[in-house]
Amino acid sequence: MRGRTFGRTVIHSAAGLFIATAALAQSAAPPPQQPADSPQGEKPRTTDASREALTVAYTHNAFGSSPMTIGGAGFGDFHGGSGNDDFLGGGLRVWGSPLKRLTLMADGSRRQNGEFAPSIGAQVRVLGDRADGWGLGLLGRYKAEGFAELEGETEFAVLGSYALHKVHVDVNGVVGGNIEEQEGDAEFLARAGYEFTPFLRAGFEGRARFRIAGEKELPGARTWDAVFGAQVMGYTGPVFAALTAGPSTVGVSEKVGWAIIVTAGAIAF
Repeated sequence: MRGRTFGRTVIHSAAGLFIATAALAQSAAPPPQQPADSPQGEKPRTTDASREALTVAYTHNAFGSSPMTIGGAGFGDFHGGSGNDDFLGGGLRVWGSPLKRLTLMADGSRRQNGEFAPSIGAQVRVLGDRADGWGLGLLGRYKAEGFAELEGETEFAVLGSYALHKVHVDVNGVVGGNIEEQEGDAEFLARAGYEFTPFLRAGFEGRARFRIAGEKELPGARTWDAVFGAQVMGYTGPVFAALTAGPSTVGVSEKVGWAIIVTAGAIAF
């Protein structure tokens, strides 16, 4: 009963945040007219928060940030389910680009083990760009165990993105681990959405994680876990907010639980 009440409270709060953001977006002026010289007849428009948001829930876009652009976001991560302890996480993340193709990032968040911990990373766009509608990139990131502990996990990722004709798709393949403890895992992340209006995008996002080295097991004696959910993102100018919700086995010892990720942020161009 406690888990259901907690879940309803989170859903109502998250829905209120998104509805307020969508209402603000709807009242905003339409985007400026765009030139007609883009590939395949697509008319590029001035970049906005929906394109500059490096991460919504889990997946990175391969384009990175535009040069001399900085962004920040706060996020809440809620997990629960029948017979499982509810978990409330989240934190803050910042990112920016000092020069073309390079994006730097950092965050601090409360993780599944209950500890607050930071991470830092860098992302490089290798091929493509927003004007082409596709991009490939590489990412390196270090996750510390805690703010007072330097030991942690190193991750490397290959990123791919497609963004044309109001369709947006991001795919990440990640490998990471702790060399000293000989632990490692691999992740596959994907996000897809369709831009229904100039201020609203809807689709899904998911992540699957697999143990590839070491003997540590996840709750329920699993060597894998996954989370998948529907996603709605509202944005206007430099401001964006998103709600992602769906089934999850993260932190769940039996059956399937649920996960809700709420994100809100802004971009400084």
